[in-house]
Amino acid sequence: MTKVDTVLSFHRWRIRTTLAIAAAFCSSLAWSAEPARRSGYAIGSEQCGSRGLSFPRLKIDMKKGFCAGLVLSEEDGLRFPRSIVQIPGHEQFVISDMGGWNRSDGRMLLLDPRAAEGRRINEVVTDLEYPFGLAIGPDKKVYASTAETIFRFDPLAADPKSTIETIIHGLPGRRIALPDGTKVAESSHSLKHFIFDKTGRIFVNVGSHSDDCITKPPITKPCPAGEGSSPLASIWMFTPPSGGVFPALRPNDPNPPREIYARGLRNSMALAVHPRFPDAGYAFLQGENARDLPDIFKPNEESM
Repeated sequence: MTKVDTVLSFHRWRIRTTLAIAAAFCSSLAWSAEPARRSGYAIGSEQCGSRGLSFPRLKIDMKKGFCAGLVLSEEDGLRFPRSIVQIPGHEQFVISDMGGWNRSDGRMLLLDPRAAEGRRINEVVTDLEYPFGLAIGPDKKVYASTAETIFRFDPLAADPKSTIETIIHGLPGRRIALPDGTKVAESSHSLKHFIFDKTGRIFVNVGSHSDDCITKPPITKPCPAGEGSSPLASIWMFTPPSGGVFPALRPNDPNPPREIYARGLRNSMALAVHPRFPDAGYAFLQGENARDLPDIFKPNEESM
């Protein structure tokens, strides 16, 4: 992390409608006995930051020389934020706010950290179904996901919604049919996390429809959700044309070429690649939200 007078950088955010920003060098201060709270975080009168980027200091442990300031909370209009990304060449950020479960009123929000408190976010795209992932593409544009699509858009345009270009559509969403014909009214893992590699390929999490897919012994056939040419509990890889940028799709256009990169991964909500991947010796990393077990502490979640 860096000091706020050189680079603004986000340290962490809580999905429970709170964003925290890593900020400047701070001396130790005494906390008040009964601090105020926002979205569950204790704050006091101390500030974190300088030069127009100063925020209420959170009363949490930080590495010596750093503090964390509260930028946004539910009091500012956050509902269910899931991802955040900085717009290349600008101080503003884009936030995907899902709104909640079993609804279709998700939003893309534009965050200006220099704006006055209570005025830092604006809605730029609304009425989205389960917006989740955000990434900067090889063309330096902002890409986002819904339950069934990956799209790019310009959050700084006068009308950001009019700039939306869908690059992948028809992904397995909330209401799906399994390869054996079973219909699922509400898939348990329809959020689409995704990443790009240096060649422009995009890797998309396609989560399992259920917590687990276990049949009673004797097991005579595999879980149908993970079979076929469009398996769930998998990572799908899409390849762009030469040049590394996906074209915008019209409603009836086919998707770009697709391969199944990995199977048997219940819900890959953490994905990362080394900047030099897929060169030999450089890693693709996956963090697994595996099945829910009676003991919430054992075994540990696995990663690959």
